[in-house]
Amino acid sequence: MEDQTLCPPITERIRHSEKDIEEALRMLGLLSNPLRLKIALLLSAQEMCTCHLEETLGAEQTLISHHLRLFKDLDLLHERRKGKWRFYSLKDSRVKDILKSAGLI
Repeated sequence: MEDQTLCPPITERIRHSEKDIEEALRMLGLLSNPLRLKIALLLSAQEMCTCHLEETLGAEQTLISHHLRLFKDLDLLHERRKGKWRFYSLKDSRVKDILKSAGLI
C-alpha cells in the first residue's frame, strides 16, 4: 500500500449546488453552437432586432428566431417590443463574462 502521507491534504471542495452546475452546463452548451456564439457576441455589444441579426449573420429569420428562443428559454435575453418589431439584448452578465474569458470581447 502506498504511503498516503505524501499526498497534500484536500483544501478545495465543490461549493456549487447541482442546480448551479446544471445551469452552467446549459449556458455553456448554448454558446457551443457557432451561430449562437455569434448572436451572443453581437448582443453583448448592442441591442438588435431580428432583421439586423439576419442581415449581419447571413442567416434566415426562422433560424435566428429559433436560436433566440433557446436564449430566452434560459432567461438570457431582454426583449423590447416597439410596434411589430422586437429588439434583443443580453440580460445575463455571465454570458459577457464567458465571452471575455474566451478573449472574444
